[in-house]
Amino acid sequence: LPEAAMSCVDCHNPHGSFQPGMMQVFTANEPGCFKCHGDKRGPFTFEHAPLRLEGCGSCHEPHGSANPRMLTRQEVRFVCLECHAGLPA
Repeated sequence: LPEAAMSCVDCHNPHGSFQPGMMQVFTANEPGCFKCHGDKRGPFTFEHAPLRLEGCGSCHEPHGSANPRMLTRQEVRFVCLECHAGLPA
């Protein structure tokens, strides 16, 4: 990365992994993003299920984004509406 604060092997296993994208570890075995972002680990009273099932990448672009907080969409509401579009008003 440009700032040299981290490298690919901080997240990826160069020798392969059963995880998608050769991630170091993720969900039940954790670290993944929690290695650096431990404050996001929880436990929380109302935990967002995609975090445990799909990981941070369900809403965030781990390789960077032009959007705030590296979101997959420009606004938070658009990220939420991808899964929660059928909810009553």
